[in-house]
Amino acid sequence: MDEIWVPTQFNKETFIRSGVAASKVVVIPEAVDTEFFDPDTIRPFQSIYGCSTPSDCHFKFLSVFKWEARKVKYYFS
Repeated sequence: MDEIWVPTQFNKETFIRSGVAASKVVVIPEAVDTEFFDPDTIRPFQSIYGCSTPSDCHFKFLSVFKWEARKVKYYFS
């Protein structure tokens, strides 16, 4: 292998301790900065639609992934 990508420094250290060359292990951080986007440090969202509480509002979510059957064996009769 050329590289092993891991999400945290802890994972990198684990691979190195198990014998993988340090030069081969690269930390690729998570996609969301959990320190910047910490829900304990921000105020609740104030809707532009006039909702006073989240339960009064309707939300649309964008999700980027696909639904697929994986590793499933199908039986047909």
